[in-house]
Amino acid sequence: MQLNDVVTEIADLAAHQASNGGVSMKTDLEPNLPQVLGDKIQFQQVILNLITNGLEATSDVNGRPRRLEIHTQMRGPDQVQVSVSDTGVGVAQELSPRLFEPFFTTRSQGIGMGLPTSRSIIEAHGGRLWAESSLGQGSVFQFTVPHSASLSV
Repeated sequence: MQLNDVVTEIADLAAHQASNGGVSMKTDLEPNLPQVLGDKIQFQQVILNLITNGLEATSDVNGRPRRLEIHTQMRGPDQVQVSVSDTGVGVAQELSPRLFEPFFTTRSQGIGMGLPTSRSIIEAHGGRLWAESSLGQGSVFQFTVPHSASLSV
C-alpha cells in the first residue's frame, strides 16, 4: 500500500471541512515512497483522526493564519513517516503525557478514544505514534511505520 495515496484520499475528503473552518490545508508528499504493509482502512482511520484533531485545534485561533500541513518522508533506511502539523491552540506541556490515554481529551466534544486507537493501530503495524506541541503555537502528530522492503530482510 502506498501511504501517499492514503494521505491524498483523506486530505481530499477533509478539504471541505478545512475550507469551511477557514483552514489552509497543504500536503507535501515525498515522491516514490516505498510501499508499506498494512490495512488501508486502519491507516485511513489514523490519518483522518489526526487531520480532524488538527482542524478542530485551529477552530479557536484568531489573529494568525489557520494552517494544517501533512508531510510524508523517509525516516532512516527502513521507516516511512507521516506528520500532521497544525497552527492550533497546542497542548499544555503538563497534559502532553496523557494525550494517548483512553478517555482523556482536551476537546469539549471529544471522547478520548481517537488517539489511543490510532496509537494501537500504528503499533500493531510495527510503528510508533507521538506528538509534539507548544501551547498557543500548534501541534505536530507523527507516526512511522516500516516499509515493506525492510520487512523482508
